[in-house]
Amino acid sequence: MLLALLLAAFLALGWLALSRPTVGRGGSERAGGEAGGSGAGAVALAQSGLPEAFSAASVDGAVRSALERKKAVHKGVYLSALGAANPAIYDATIRLVARTELDAVVIDVKEDGTVYFDAQDPFVRSVGAVRPVLKDLPEKLAALKKAGVYTIARIVVFKDPGLARSHPEWAIQDARGGVWRDRTGQAWMDAYNVETWRYNVAIAEEAAKLGFDEIQFDYVRFPSDGRIEDARYPDAQGRTRVEAITGFLKAARAALAPLGVAVSADIFGLIPTAADDQFIGQHWEEVTASLDYVSPMLYPSHYAPRTFGLPNPNAAPAATVAHSMQDAIRRTVAWGAFTRPWLQDFSLYGVHYTPDMVRAEIDAAEANGATGWLLWNAANCYKPDALKPDPDAPPLPRFGDASTCSAEVRAALAAH
Repeated sequence: MLLALLLAAFLALGWLALSRPTVGRGGSERAGGEAGGSGAGAVALAQSGLPEAFSAASVDGAVRSALERKKAVHKGVYLSALGAANPAIYDATIRLVARTELDAVVIDVKEDGTVYFDAQDPFVRSVGAVRPVLKDLPEKLAALKKAGVYTIARIVVFKDPGLARSHPEWAIQDARGGVWRDRTGQAWMDAYNVETWRYNVAIAEEAAKLGFDEIQFDYVRFPSDGRIEDARYPDAQGRTRVEAITGFLKAARAALAPLGVAVSADIFGLIPTAADDQFIGQHWEEVTASLDYVSPMLYPSHYAPRTFGLPNPNAAPAATVAHSMQDAIRRTVAWGAFTRPWLQDFSLYGVHYTPDMVRAEIDAAEANGATGWLLWNAANCYKPDALKPDPDAPPLPRFGDASTCSAEVRAALAAH
């Protein structure tokens, strides 16, 4: 009876999603400017050679699988490729994981158009973007798995100057001529282009085969800054932005399913609250129906003044995270992705983040339905005093405001 009710709800929600127009910034309903998106999207997906997830024939199986799967709670930190390749940074981070409540690490395998491991896939290598900074990645993954550490491969998808150099015809085009670029001069790939989908899925498949437990897609969206009005999408074929992003996520999830890895994506922090796709193709209901885990970036520093009625969300980490998580959980269907947010362990815009403020984010996330959480610091500097100690590990001294980038913290982490 429960399965029948869930299946009926799934079909009803699917009809509502298909009948609801996707309206973005400025009231623009379509990114491609043409109607008939559903049929064109199905044709493009079929031509891509990537299987379609959640087809009508597999709805029952998808619901049953979601009901049977276990909710895995993981608490992790981010490691850049350079950080993972640096013995001092890597060792301090992994020792922090071993001595605290942390049990997961997110490692960059593709960012800024560069593939950071020695990928062997011929298609991937043909692009010329492989720079194997992570030379001992298979050995690291094996050691982490033995230690019980959950590993997540982060792949930046559509912001990709490396692929744009090799295949400018797959990139977003500029109405004034050439490849479109954002305000920092970076090229983005056309999110409708199925060859770009293939490229990123090929990287994900190889990362999974190396031993990662999960594939996490980032920048799985349309650009949000620069001369957006000049961006042109030759491969849109009448599809909406939301159809492009969820189409890629579903295809990638289906392609990776035989490898047994979880699939997740990083989402703008305002998406759980926004009614539309914020002009970037991320709409909460569609995204959460396409993944195993979703990680909204709930960095309080990134919210505008008066969001949630807070004068300065950056100075109110607990309230900001709580409001966002409440919106996320309220809008996620029973079989949708588990919400595992990114939280802020860095300081920005004049507000210094102390260990107590980071802890306030964590507590707010956990109290409002989060299935684990991830801490972000671009420099890989994390504050041990924000974390609960592992009761089975040797106790750590109190470090106050110091982070893993401080010599005294590294020395203490290295001690038995």
